[in-house]
Amino acid sequence: MKRLKLVIAYDGSAYCGWQAQAEDGRQRTIQSEIERVISGMVKEEPDPGTRDEHCLNPIRVHGSGRTDSGVHAQGQVAHVDIPLKSSGINWKNALNAQLPPDIRVIGADWVGEDFHARFSAIGKEYSYTLWPSDEPVNPLLAGLCWKTRPLSLENMQSAATVLSGEHDFASFQNSGTDVKDTRRTIHSIAFFPGLAGVMTCPRDWPVVSIRFHGTGFLKQMVRNIIGLLVDIGLGRLAAKDVLDILKAAERAKNPCRTAPAHGLNLLRVIYP
Repeated sequence: MKRLKLVIAYDGSAYCGWQAQAEDGRQRTIQSEIERVISGMVKEEPDPGTRDEHCLNPIRVHGSGRTDSGVHAQGQVAHVDIPLKSSGINWKNALNAQLPPDIRVIGADWVGEDFHARFSAIGKEYSYTLWPSDEPVNPLLAGLCWKTRPLSLENMQSAATVLSGEHDFASFQNSGTDVKDTRRTIHSIAFFPGLAGVMTCPRDWPVVSIRFHGTGFLKQMVRNIIGLLVDIGLGRLAAKDVLDILKAAERAKNPCRTAPAHGLNLLRVIYP
């Protein structure tokens, strides 16, 4: 077997997130689509002792982490072990020829067996795009941003400064995970007016992308931080309230909503 590292971009609008849903195979996910294509190209021998001699070994694609239903990615990373007999395939071209058009493999390289898409990662970078205007969202960005009322970016940036650094982010973690250590480090939260994810927009578009660079993120942590920043930008909360919410270390003590999934984009996964 040889280990293949994939860098994947996708529009998550039509998918139930990254992770395959074992309880209901009818749900489309990014992982299951990629596994389906690779399995169709690789004909593995059955495991010794299996009841069904026609049962093929399953192909498993391991991602750097989950993205929720509706979340997009520009630089998701995954790895998959490929039989030696199939190592001569141009995997980038072959996958793109068979995957749905809203999933693209933008990189495919052989790596050592010690590489793991999830456990080898030392950081991630996300962006969240807002349309803070009373004007309707441009249709080209309708599935890529969250429309809000006009916001005070200055107040939001002040709050972002408080959130940067190492903190217990339990107040920003939604339920549905068994993570025990909720301390994370955010290296930076930067604001980019005129950008929608990685795309430069016309100057008169009232769009802003907020970029998060950190060691790792809890379940829906970025979307909960965005919910807080938007409430601060609207004047519902003040930047000074951020420390109290952090210290509470409990999601129920955080009054802010979870931002919609479609504004979030996984930009890149960072490795040593």
